[in-house]
This record gives sequence, C-alpha cells and structure tokens, in this order.
Amino acid sequence: MFNSPLFQVALCVLLVFLIMSAIVSVLQQIIVQFFRLRSWTLKRTVRGLISDDVYKLEIAKRFYSHPLTASVSGGEPHATTMDAMTFVTALSTAVQPRWSAGDPIATLPASVAALKEGALKTRLSLILPPAGASRDEVIQSVTAWFNNAETKMTEGFSASLTALSYGVATAVTLLFNVSTLHIADNFQSNAQLTAALAAITPSLAATIDQRTVALNAAIAATPADQPPSTQTLQTASSDVTNLETLVACARLNNELPIGWPWMAQLVKQGAGVLSLQSTPDTCGQAFVAANASPALKPHIALIEQAAPKSVAVSMAKAGMTPGSLKHPAAAAATPAATRAATPAAVSGAAPAAAVASAPAPSPAPAATVPATPAAAPDPGAAAAKSAAVQAAMNSAQYGPDFHTEAAWKILLGWLITIVAAAQGAPFWFSAIRRIAGR
Repeated sequence: MFNSPLFQVALCVLLVFLIMSAIVSVLQQIIVQFFRLRSWTLKRTVRGLISDDVYKLEIAKRFYSHPLTASVSGGEPHATTMDAMTFVTALSTAVQPRWSAGDPIATLPASVAALKEGALKTRLSLILPPAGASRDEVIQSVTAWFNNAETKMTEGFSASLTALSYGVATAVTLLFNVSTLHIADNFQSNAQLTAALAAITPSLAATIDQRTVALNAAIAATPADQPPSTQTLQTASSDVTNLETLVACARLNNELPIGWPWMAQLVKQGAGVLSLQSTPDTCGQAFVAANASPALKPHIALIEQAAPKSVAVSMAKAGMTPGSLKHPAAAAATPAATRAATPAAVSGAAPAAAVASAPAPSPAPAATVPATPAAAPDPGAAAAKSAAVQAAMNSAQYGPDFHTEAAWKILLGWLITIVAAAQGAPFWFSAIRRIAGR
C-alpha cells in the first residue's frame, strides 16, 4: 500500500497540512499571548458580573486591589485564571461598606442591601440566599454563579480561538499561495519527489509536532503580564534536528509549488547575496554532517532524488559536487572551505518557511563537522557559484496563477488548505501516524 502513488500523494499532502497547521498554531499562540486574550476575556467576564451604570468600574477596581487578586494579577486585570473562592472573597470585600467590621463573606447579604439601587444590587440580590443564611450558603451561592459565568466564558473563548485559527490560516494560505489542488497535481506529476517526501514524512512529522508543542509551551509559559520575548522564541526554536535541515535545504529552490510568482525576484536576489558569502554554506554542511550519521545517511539519497536541483545548488554554494556525499573518499576530498563547518539547523516551522519562499534556513546549533581554516575566497569560483544558483532559481516553481489556472480551482484549493490548517498540528500528526502505521 505504501508504494501506491495515490497513497504517497495523500501522505505528502498531509505533510503540507501539518506544516501549515504548525505555522497557524504557533502564530495563534503568539497572538493570544501578545494581546493577552485569555486575561482580557476573564477581565471582561468579571467586570460584567460586578459593574453597572451606577458604580461603573469602582467595584471592579476594589476587586482587583484585593490581596488575593493582586497576588496573581499585580493589581491589574492580567490574571488568566481565577479560583471561585478567590472571587467570593474579593467580591465580598469589594462591596462591603467602610463602616462594616464583620466578616466580609458572612455579611455579604447586608453589604449588598446597602448598595445603591441599580443593576449590580439587583443582580447580587438575586443570586444570594435569603437573609439569615449561613456563611457556607453564601459561598455556595456566589460560587455557583461564578462557575456558571466561567463556563460560558470558556465556551466563548473557545469559539474566539476557532475564529482566530481560521483567520490566521486564511492569512498564511493567501500569503504563501498554498493551493491543495495545485500541490496535489504537482505531486502526481513528480513521482520522485512524491516517493522521497513520503518516505521521510513519518519522521519529519513527528519532529515538527514535537517542536510545535515545545514552542507553544514556551510561549504560553510567558508571565501573564508580559508579551512573549524574542529570547523565549529563540530558545524554544533552537532544539531542532538535522533531518529538518536536510528537507529545508532540499526546498531551497521552491521545487514545491508554493508562493507567488512575484516572489521569484526576491528569491533570486537573496540567493545571489547568499552565494557570494565567504562563510561555508549551512545546507552543504548539513549534508556533510548527515553523511556521518547512520540514522540520517539513508535519507540523503532520497532527498537528492527528490530535489536534485536544490541539492545541486546547496553543493555549489559549498563548493561540493552532487553525489559526492555518497562516497566517503570523495567527501574527504572536498575543499577546506567546505569542511569548515558551521552548525546547521532550522526550527520546526522552518520547512514551511523554506517551502514557501525563503532562500535558506536560519542557522542554529545542531550538528558539527571538524573545522579547518577556510581558504581565501576565489572571485572566479564565487561568480560560478552565483551563476549556478541564479540558473536554478530561474526555474523555481510557484503556486497557482489566475492567468494560467481556473479561478474556481485556485479558490477551492485555498479553501481546502484553510480548513485543513485550522484543524491544528496534533490532528494532522495523528492522521499521518495512523496512515503511515498501516
């Protein structure tokens, strides 16, 4: 079944869905944390419970200045969760008159009776037990009220997250011009690319899912009163694998049809700059490092078969010859500039970025090769490298164009991608694991 062309195409499309979902998931988490949507939702819910036209936000300010709420929100409504007992205690203190010296919870009915006539007094009077009720009965009544409001808040927040997910998926899909139908057609017409990508899909999918979960956890761990820091994102995305690097490098020339044709000039310009750098090429070093790894070495031939043009460009930038990595003797004979390694890796979302339009993955610690002094750059060799890179970039493929493809097919392909990307990375990882396990 795994050798079936249709099965391989489906597996590759699922991988694209996983990559898109991972991007959407991370961007959604960043937006939620940066704009403090969870704390904002809780703040809006609490203010709706304890504010009215008479007191406006006066009671709410007293509520958030209470030591219990201030300890988790710093005196500001930045808390993302709140215990029911904390709400009962802070509310009882917030509405208690200054002349009252009794227990705030036990005297809550009397405190509410002393409030000015308005929506807040009416609301609290309805949820409180009759006069003379015990302290426990007051707690039970207010707790039930708060828990009911919290349940509705959670349902509303989940609906908001779903809408946000579809919004981010739409933006990413249109930005990168990711049409499922166009990609499926490309896979069907490129048997080598499909077979190679399908072979490494299970391993790559597991890695992408792990990195996405780690990155989202790092973002969510940011204190509630702070937006996610750049250091947090960099730290979470630095734990990557060479396998991702290899696949990202294989996508260097955008052999997967994603992106807009107008991006071609940007890609060519970026490639021209990178090809003239004096430092060793990170993609080339990733292939060298993988060649020394028993676990990754079998994937080199698959990737070279799937994307010979991309691999050739990476080799040219590093001063290598395609196919040399399969022979240790030939690899040992590569120029000194090639062996002067720099760590190479990309983040879990990097394959998608590289697939879309990026000229090369971002470097990060992953694997090393023994370093030797680099030879002085040769102007002639640099020009030859640049010509090789530019020639490959000129034949790069991109997503569908309304001038060459039916509008309905492009729109339908976008719609499928949007719906798929909004489902979340865990959904597609589970699907790939189930399918690949058969």
